[in-house]
Amino acid sequence: MDEWTIRVAIACVFTLLGWIIGHRLALGREKRKEYNDAIEPIRYSLINEQEVTKSEVLKFESIIGNDAKTVVSFFNGTYSPEFEKINEMKGFWTNNNEYVEDDKKEEKIEKLNQEFLKVCKIK
Repeated sequence: MDEWTIRVAIACVFTLLGWIIGHRLALGREKRKEYNDAIEPIRYSLINEQEVTKSEVLKFESIIGNDAKTVVSFFNGTYSPEFEKINEMKGFWTNNNEYVEDDKKEEKIEKLNQEFLKVCKIK
């Protein structure tokens, strides 16, 4: 083989290698962007101290698929049962016939939302 043939072969190999690596990086970037777009409604609800609904989590799971396992398992195993327990907490009536919520209820909701936010990190 002459020198020119070797240079062309090396150039072709490195061009192909560069294309493959670039394609893989682009796929990873696109996957990350898709994940961040899908997790945004859940994070918005948590940041604004609203309850995350089952439909939001199911929509996230349908978009992301198997990579949503951590978020879905935390929602089903921790967030949803704890939120139900917190909502069942009772307040009390004052002498002025005003109903006062338990002070710890808001604190517990905020703590639960912060825990869920840690699971729903943006990539």
